[in-house]
Amino acid sequence: MRLTPREVQVLQLVRDGLRNGQIATRLGVSEATIRNTLTSAYRKLGVSNRQDAAAKFTEEWDEFGRYLGPLYQRKTVLDQTAKAVSEPPSRYRPPEPGFLNAVMAQSLILLVTVGGLAFGLAAAWVFAKAF
Repeated sequence: MRLTPREVQVLQLVRDGLRNGQIATRLGVSEATIRNTLTSAYRKLGVSNRQDAAAKFTEEWDEFGRYLGPLYQRKTVLDQTAKAVSEPPSRYRPPEPGFLNAVMAQSLILLVTVGGLAFGLAAAWVFAKAF
């Protein structure tokens, strides 16, 4: 369902905090016309008061009166699109956790053993030279 241009105008002014009389004066129509326009807009938006109408209009309709859908639906689509564009497909597949842990443990043991052996030989050489 689409809002009329007049309904869009009136809802924008309601969103800005204007009362019916102020809106009527600004648009050059009667206050009854504004009430009728708001009643029609409330029905299309599925709300019963001006605060809910202003909030729903701001979140779910564009400035041309086209329905965009709930904000969270638009945000979800935008997030998915941004993610698809920003993350190219990867060919890297990490190894399974068990394999990785075993390799890391073996590498660490080898490093400590070789490092300890090298440190021990260096210390023995320094000790032998000192005395």
